[in-house]
Amino acid sequence: MASTTTQRQALLSAVAALPTADDGSWSVPAPILKATSTSEADAKRHVLSFSAWAQGAVRQLPEASEHEATDFSDYYKIVMSRVQLVYAKATQPAGELRFPACRFQTQLRRRPQVVKDGAARELGVFDSGAGPEMVGSYEGSSAAFRAALQAVGERRFRAATLRRLFAARGPPAASIEESLAPVNEEWVRLLSGSRLFELLDDGVGFSASGGVQVRVELQGGQAVVLAQGPWFRVTFAETPILQCMAQFMTDSVQTEGDHGAARWCRDALMNFAVAAHSVQERVHAPGLGSVSFFAGRRAPHADFHLLQHLYLQQLWPAFATSSLFAGRVLPRCRLVGTSAHEGPMALMALEARDGPRWPEITRD
Repeated sequence: MASTTTQRQALLSAVAALPTADDGSWSVPAPILKATSTSEADAKRHVLSFSAWAQGAVRQLPEASEHEATDFSDYYKIVMSRVQLVYAKATQPAGELRFPACRFQTQLRRRPQVVKDGAARELGVFDSGAGPEMVGSYEGSSAAFRAALQAVGERRFRAATLRRLFAARGPPAASIEESLAPVNEEWVRLLSGSRLFELLDDGVGFSASGGVQVRVELQGGQAVVLAQGPWFRVTFAETPILQCMAQFMTDSVQTEGDHGAARWCRDALMNFAVAAHSVQERVHAPGLGSVSFFAGRRAPHADFHLLQHLYLQQLWPAFATSSLFAGRVLPRCRLVGTSAHEGPMALMALEARDGPRWPEITRD
């Protein structure tokens, strides 16, 4: 995957290339207007507002080249993991602490489009035997993808970060944090210093261990990533794997297609600016509701992800995010989002009289 230095330089170049005046020399791409139901005039106004801010703010973007095991997970993961610890303590005999195993499966729902030689084609970096109608194939990308996945697996949990994330929770989570506080230090001790997962060699199956194992296999001609391990640990592998795949595909679009990284960033920045201001004007400003930011699992660019947070902090009243990465790196980030389908699904599987004794959850 692209280095963090390369990604940051692409972001700096994209911000520098943003328009600073409505002089008739530029337009907002039609797909952005359609996706946000925004007029050309309003979209241009939103882009110019963002551009005026970003020209200076991007230079103050914090460095975050070294990632931790909690990065690109959502806040509900640290809630869910401690609930899983409470479950294990309540259901195991005194003196024993055995965690139920859980497996996550991640695959593609749809392939990205890449413009190659002037024509739009699908990206096939996760497709085995991809034909000439696609750009790339899993045979050509597997070594690089496994290297990227290996690097994700080596990320470590840090005690100081885990404690900081408790404190960053927003007001809606106060009662939940108070309820879970008695297990916090035991939970921190169990995770601190351990790596996110072990990537198994091709063809090697899962084995019983106290850690998390990840393997890549082909299913129906497409690469699928499986993660299995103790529930309270493996829950953290799910969304970083999604993020890794999203970043790998985005890097491939940029290197294989006609448009480079700076062009991708410029379009992504425009899309973000129009969407953010549309939410501000249609939801926040008239008091019709409150919207939080959930974007970490498919964030293909770490610096871009942090820049989004910096802007939303000053744009949206009472800004809140699910991103543990932003909560770790940026000051004043309030974390929200404490529940998801994972908990009810897994508990129903664990407590069923018949059927599997470990839950299987598919994400894409």
